[in-house]
Amino acid sequence: MSDIIRRAVCDVPAQFRRLLQGELGSWLHVEEYQDGDTQVIRAELPGLDPDRDVDIVVDRNVLTIEARREERAERKGRHGYRSEFKYGSFTRSFQLPVGVTEEEIRASYREGILEIRIPTSGHEQDTRRKILVTRGEQAARPDQTAAAPASAAPSAPLASEAEDKVSLLEWQLLRGTARVARSRRFQHGWPNFEWTQPEGSPMPAFGTFFLPIAPWVHWEDVPRHDLEGNPGHSDVGPMAWAANRWALSHGHKTALPTFEEADYNDGRGTVYGLVIFHDDSPVVFHDIDKTELEGSDIVLPYGKCDHAASTWRAVNLWAYRHGYFAGFPTFDAADYGGGMVYGAHLVLTESGLAFDNVGGGEICQALGIPAESGVRPAW
Repeated sequence: MSDIIRRAVCDVPAQFRRLLQGELGSWLHVEEYQDGDTQVIRAELPGLDPDRDVDIVVDRNVLTIEARREERAERKGRHGYRSEFKYGSFTRSFQLPVGVTEEEIRASYREGILEIRIPTSGHEQDTRRKILVTRGEQAARPDQTAAAPASAAPSAPLASEAEDKVSLLEWQLLRGTARVARSRRFQHGWPNFEWTQPEGSPMPAFGTFFLPIAPWVHWEDVPRHDLEGNPGHSDVGPMAWAANRWALSHGHKTALPTFEEADYNDGRGTVYGLVIFHDDSPVVFHDIDKTELEGSDIVLPYGKCDHAASTWRAVNLWAYRHGYFAGFPTFDAADYGGGMVYGAHLVLTESGLAFDNVGGGEICQALGIPAESGVRPAW
């Protein structure tokens, strides 16, 4: 077990400058870079009214840019004039350094460029507030933004006797490692469901994969009613199954749930955070024969299984033994005539995925729960 936990410890890459592709392609480009002690986010938003078309929101320690655009085009042809309206929307979220408040963030809009500057010190944000955008001038200095999309929701609830203990612990670990990853300036993180007990520590450490910021992955808030089966955000198997199905139906390769939820009172209702893997991501799909998976508590179709951790661990072990950096299940299964197979996505070694052991104390801190009631292995 410890061999798997310790096989690939990596440091956080120093990615201070990145060009991020916008979901709307040609009309939106976003870049993030370091300017001395200031982290700067710049977005090309030509022709927009920052008061009407742009919202910049801080929710806990996550900054989200929401932009909307309407275009009208008239074309003259053989049969007269044709008028077309084009609409687009864009949402991009950035993890803020711990302690930054919205009062220290400065946003300006000039000549079609939205510029945001964010400081490195302050107090942790607990409420959702909008950032005022000034016109025609550069913002004053304050200044740094980290780099990992997230839509943080309220802290995880404490375990209750009415909830299934194993399922709750699985959900806590998935949500907690994702939050730890964002605090370390990664896009996302998830456990391999292996653990070890460090000498002298009262709490176990969990093997965790860290997904880097990359142009082939993004965060998206998806309305709960858009996810097949309408899963609860703590239902690990059904949520992961529905996230993958949603991604496939929208032309993406796959998606992982962050197990965060929120309601921004914008008409969408409850939304769940998903990390979306684009079609060009270094991830491949594979059907794994049931006989090749280690463990007895393997998934049933549609994500309905007693212990999702067993399935997740079995798929990751298979991936590791077959030369991949990591693997995670789709929580779907089928029999095409040769026996039951289980869907899995396998992460290639060139993905830039990192690995580290994360202590249970750090996970509890990320979840906002006391250590004595926190994450313990139960699988």
